[in-house]
Amino acid sequence: MLAASLYSKSYGQGARVAGGIAGLRDGVRIIPERWLKNLRGKEIYEPELKKLIDWRC
Repeated sequence: MLAASLYSKSYGQGARVAGGIAGLRDGVRIIPERWLKNLRGKEIYEPELKKLIDWRC
């Protein structure tokens, strides 16, 4: 993940790649509750997230 962020041509892109890898590795449960409660669009992402979690289990 560090290499993705250090060697990317765009810091934002490297951060997205590192975040995606961390998400795959650790899952949604690792996201701090305070971050989740401040997300906008909850009505959009929650059903999709539930489908993804159900699919993985």
